[in-house]
Amino acid sequence: VSTVSEEGLLGCYLDAHFEGMKDDPLQVREEKGRADFKTEAIRFVARQGRNRGGNALDLGCSVGGFALEMARHCDAVAGVDIYFPAVSVAARMQRTGRVRYRRRRRGNVFEVVEKRVPPSSNVLFIMADALDPPFDAEAFDMVAGFNLLENVNVPLILLGQMDALLKEGGTLLFSSPYDWMETLCDPSEWLENECMEGAAFIRGILEGRVFPEMQLFYGIVEEKYGVPWVLRRHDRHWSVYLVHLLEARKTRRCQHLRNRT
Repeated sequence: VSTVSEEGLLGCYLDAHFEGMKDDPLQVREEKGRADFKTEAIRFVARQGRNRGGNALDLGCSVGGFALEMARHCDAVAGVDIYFPAVSVAARMQRTGRVRYRRRRRGNVFEVVEKRVPPSSNVLFIMADALDPPFDAEAFDMVAGFNLLENVNVPLILLGQMDALLKEGGTLLFSSPYDWMETLCDPSEWLENECMEGAAFIRGILEGRVFPEMQLFYGIVEEKYGVPWVLRRHDRHWSVYLVHLLEARKTRRCQHLRNRT
């Protein structure tokens, strides 16, 4: 039996993946004409899918909204998350083409939300650790890690895994609000410092200027800063994050892969 907090959390992420900010009381969408995170992330996914197709991976897929969007544009998609209730919900949606959940209104008062989700036969949802994913190297043409970086205990390993799973010439889609928490990740592992904020730090890693020993080399295709990502906890609690979203192309094979025999 789900607890109130677990049901509320699932409803929060299902809202974010499938409902967006349509009833946002703060009208964040209208601020300076910004598109919300869901809209921008789907735009990035759709553009790359149209151009390249192939196999895609959504690391930290949560309840599967972006993996299902990838499936509309790619040949095959794997969605990976370590949180079983979210993976279970995503897999059930993929089978039934329907999402039904309870959205928290206040306290232990919920309302039922139900909508159709186009079913897709080319998605597989897997419960696994994003830091130790069960795939071969260079298995994917597109790898996404949306708002996952600050939720793992060693963020640099996550970037290394994303790179290892991506084919040369493939597309990396990444986003983060850099909302570091000591309960999830020791401050010594945070990918920013007093001289360089998170977005510049990540860009430096991908371009091979920060931690050059990783031998990464990506070309940045597009970046968006301050993209509003709104999570509705209940009627009186909305969290707004300003997200860094980027698309990068892997333009050179890593040296450690080149040296394999």
